[in-house]
Amino acid sequence: MVGDGPRSKDDRLFDAAEAQREARGSLEEAVAGAQREALLAFELGPHTVAVKAEHIHEVTDPIAPVPLPQAPAHVKGLVLVGERILPQVDLLHFLRLEEVERDKDAFGRMLVVEAGTDRVALLCGRVRGLTERHGRTILEPSVLNGTVLGPYLAGEIHDAHQVIGVIDLGALLAAAAVR
Repeated sequence: MVGDGPRSKDDRLFDAAEAQREARGSLEEAVAGAQREALLAFELGPHTVAVKAEHIHEVTDPIAPVPLPQAPAHVKGLVLVGERILPQVDLLHFLRLEEVERDKDAFGRMLVVEAGTDRVALLCGRVRGLTERHGRTILEPSVLNGTVLGPYLAGEIHDAHQVIGVIDLGALLAAAAVR
């Protein structure tokens, strides 16, 4: 019976090994729980922003849209991407960042994104690429909160030379009224 009298050396070794297995299992669970998120970073006027990669369906050169009468000015029209017709949204125009000079031929991209049931083609600047971050390195918005990005931020990444705004795509698409 356990606890009745002195324990043998084998029992103590067995208990120590069992404790190590449990600790290792807890460590593996903790590492798995430290979520890593893949993000696509891109330029948006003077800012660098990122969207969770799970929302990105395609990155392509911009497509000339078919104008949509009576659409808001930031909705440039409709584009055919694959077999789907999507609204094309100019993020610079929507966020009133037009005063930022842009060369339409230099590095402009179109991101096909999806949040919930909304799939949209977003015009943006140069795509910086994919990055993978631990969830704990995505901080609460603070630096960019006072900018036009503020209402659409899910967080911020503070890199050595810049602050990257992590966009809440659902909030952005809802505000852009592209449903």
